[in-house]
Amino acid sequence: MKAKILVADDEEMVRRSLEDILCLEGYQVKSVGDGKTALAALQAETFDLILLDLKMPEVDGLEVLRFASRVAPDTKVILLTGHGSLESAIEALRHGAHDYILKPAHMRDLLNSVANALSKRAEQKQRRILLEQLETSIKHLKDAEGLEFTPDACPQPILFENGVMIDLARREVWRGDQRVSLTPTEGKLLRVL
Repeated sequence: MKAKILVADDEEMVRRSLEDILCLEGYQVKSVGDGKTALAALQAETFDLILLDLKMPEVDGLEVLRFASRVAPDTKVILLTGHGSLESAIEALRHGAHDYILKPAHMRDLLNSVANALSKRAEQKQRRILLEQLETSIKHLKDAEGLEFTPDACPQPILFENGVMIDLARREVWRGDQRVSLTPTEGKLLRVL
């Protein structure tokens, strides 16, 4: 299924054109005519991408961008403006905008930016999934080996008067230069005792 895109622009002709073009490309599109409605849409639904007009009445595009970066940090945002300035471009990029495009934009450039943003989002999501799987695998391995405690919680080796030393962190018992390695279960049992 193609990505879900929110189009927020107060110019009806621009908004409808963007909606039609994106629908023809196979995207799911919701369009709104102002920043206030865009904020409500972001609270109600999850979007992969937002095409956002910079200058809108009441709530402008930068305010919507700041809100989106807090409530939907994975959502990519492309700002569109007919009134571009260096200050607004810097502000947009500082708050995580993927791109800043001046109107009127060539549709091929806009569609390339959309595809690029969605590709980057997919890569970040895949990377996060892989990291979560890796962390889960490491936890399972630690559990299987009896290493589920944190290094800070590892007790120091215990030395008895008869020369026996117990290292619970490594699951080893030493007497002189003789070493006995314990199984994970034996290590857990010794820790409990």
